Amino acid sequence: MVTGATRNEYYVSGDFIAGVRPFTIAGDTTVSMQNITIGLGNVVTNGGGIHNNGDLTLSATVLVLNAAGQEGGGLWDGASGTVTIEGGSQVEYNSANIANADNDAQGGGIHTTGGDTVTIVGSTIGSNRAGTLTHALTAASPAIDAAGDTSLSTDQRGIPRPQGGADDICAFELLRLFLPLLLQH
Repeated sequence: MVTGATRNEYYVSGDFIAGVRPFTIAGDTTVSMQNITIGLGNVVTNGGGIHNNGDLTLSATVLVLNAAGQEGGGLWDGASGTVTIEGGSQVEYNSANIANADNDAQGGGIHTTGGDTVTIVGSTIGSNRAGTLTHALTAASPAIDAAGDTSLSTDQRGIPRPQGGADDICAFELLRLFLPLLLQH
């Protein structure tokens, strides 16, 4: 068991050094982590923060700001492993596909390979990123409002469509912010 006396007392960091992952858990291994923060792992393959093939329990643990070039920015779980995330744990602000030329990354926060069990109870999983990068439209682009109704509710990043009179042509919807004009007398 890896444990801190109180939440966030212990921080295990990869310092965002290329190729450094805070934890690798081998098959036929049982590991419990409690009251620690795991962050700044940075690998080109799978599992930026934790690469798991064993049985893993995270309790009151924070998995944050880790990056993987392929799958599971925060946590990658192999077919032989099981994962339980409980007790107010947080898996947030992790990313997959930092430098993946194949654009096939999955699971910015957590990725499982199938055949395994992941149980999440009373914890937060959110604000993680995975997938391909987009190219932004400029304000003068002829692609703006040119697609008509594509029946897509969001663009590739999750921005609601349409932002103008019609959907933009491409995976990117130009975000339009309308601010009230305040005049001073």
